Amino acid sequence: MWHSFHSPEIEIVGDHAVGHWTVYCLATNAGSNQVDVIVGRYRDEYLRTPQGWLQSRLTFSNETRDSSGSHS
Repeated sequence: MWHSFHSPEIEIVGDHAVGHWTVYCLATNAGSNQVDVIVGRYRDEYLRTPQGWLQSRLTFSNETRDSSGSHS
């Protein structure tokens, strides 16, 4: 799998931050020559701790899936 991240946006409010990332992926299954293209968005949440910023949550929205759940 190959990931390419674009258009990062990070909003910091006090000790909490939210990041949004657009991602473009190319993926293959083992033994297959088919390449799937996946486009989506990551939403990360971070908390500032005494050790520094730590990721507290990661959410991925796959925008390449149609209503049947298959890749377009």
